[in-house]
Amino acid sequence: MKDNIEQLLNRVEFGQTTETPKADYLDEDILFIESLERIPEVYESKLYANILCFCTKGNLEVDINATHYSVREGDTLVCPSGVTLSSILVSPDFKFTILALTDRIMRELLNMNLDVWNRAVYVRKEHVFRRNICNNEVIQHHKDMADHFLALLRNLMENRENPFRREMTHSLLTVALLGFCARLKEKEQDCEDTGKASTQAGSLFNRFMELLREEPMKHRPVYYYAERLYISPKHLTFVCNNVSGKSAAHFIQAAVVEDLIRMLKDFSLSVKEIAHRMGFENISFFGKYVKNHLGVSPNEYRRRLGKG
Repeated sequence: MKDNIEQLLNRVEFGQTTETPKADYLDEDILFIESLERIPEVYESKLYANILCFCTKGNLEVDINATHYSVREGDTLVCPSGVTLSSILVSPDFKFTILALTDRIMRELLNMNLDVWNRAVYVRKEHVFRRNICNNEVIQHHKDMADHFLALLRNLMENRENPFRREMTHSLLTVALLGFCARLKEKEQDCEDTGKASTQAGSLFNRFMELLREEPMKHRPVYYYAERLYISPKHLTFVCNNVSGKSAAHFIQAAVVEDLIRMLKDFSLSVKEIAHRMGFENISFFGKYVKNHLGVSPNEYRRRLGKG
């Protein structure tokens, strides 16, 4: 049995003085809080669940895998599992609605459309979705839909005696997530190419992305991941290219560099410790790898951060 949503969120490093917010809805795979006026103090931490944060007031600044994002009123922040959050700052008037989902329920709710989500948040790295500002009529339409969704969800949350409460909540979230994925699909620049990806290829791609997220030592050759998927390295590369337009090696390297930047920012770790954790047995080779991908040596990178 895999971890439930509470166990996954408990692995996030919250500040000691932070009170645990009370959930409006909670089961083993889903946590929903309709209104929060104070975001928990979060230390730099890796997420083990998918988080959707709907900003209803104020502003939020956050680093996701060392890349900075700004969230304004009306925006949606999407943090998929496996990313690292840090440097969270909010305005005094910040308010938001939060939805946390396990990978397990994402697979169940999105089913064959999970590849749309994966392409957006892992391939294109889209994490902030701006409110639609094209015209007042469209804005009102989306607002009305959101209000209807919240009204239905609120009714389910309040009716705790409903024998089908969990099933109805999951069905409602399926509708909402598919609507969200429809927006993601509209934004794809290569709709014609990605639309040609077979169901089997999309499923393999999703499994590869999940495997890569869960692997603690990501600096591995393509064949390592291919063997764990019971396919050839050539086929894995073909699948990734077919679904996303990028190779398996590209995703592995991107994941390694993200881990590298996160660890270099942790000054409690020595360069030697980082090299060991990332699977580099030769410290000299590790230094060359860092310079090739970050442009400078590990120590110089830290010096430029002001703490090396």
